[in-house]
Amino acid sequence: MISEEEQKKEGKNEKLLADLCECYISLNYLLSSEMISICVPCLLKVALKKEESEEAQEEVEVDLLALSIVKYYNIERNMYLNEIREIIKYHQEHHNLTHLAYQYAWRFLINRLHRDESLEEVIVNELHFGKEAARELEELRKNVDWTRKEDERGKETKEVLVITGWMRTIKFYFDSCKLWNEEYVELIGSVVQIYRTAKDNYEEIRYW
Repeated sequence: MISEEEQKKEGKNEKLLADLCECYISLNYLLSSEMISICVPCLLKVALKKEESEEAQEEVEVDLLALSIVKYYNIERNMYLNEIREIIKYHQEHHNLTHLAYQYAWRFLINRLHRDESLEEVIVNELHFGKEAARELEELRKNVDWTRKEDERGKETKEVLVITGWMRTIKFYFDSCKLWNEEYVELIGSVVQIYRTAKDNYEEIRYW
């Protein structure tokens, strides 16, 4: 269905194609190179939307979630880099993405480090991952009630889930990237602050 929709010269249903691509990536453990070459550009095109309505934000969040799942596959730079760079830079200026969507955008890009170490320069010195991740952690930390009791487990707020995701993304970055700059002092400080704040009541955050 994806191939048929993509090959249409007229009357292509972009919304249907994006929905199919989301499903394909989410439901398949092994992705074919043909489908990656269709799905990644399709979903990035949707994620480039600059509308700030709640509906548009939710659509972009789901698309970036699907992209963040695509981990160890070889994807040509010309298929994604300009688009994901624009998505991240535009958010840094206009704050149009949700916290989750922004995290997924970074995760998609950092996942590419596995096959392309030259992305380090873009991630560290152009897009300022250290500073951005530290800022996100600090903003999210302020919106959580860290005094949660033992009998309240399982009632995590959305912010806690996003923080957990950031900790996982940061760990993958530290595992994959050798290039650091002075912004990482701030990031490490934020990680330590999150650990100290969460260690008594939030086991998963403490773990990551």
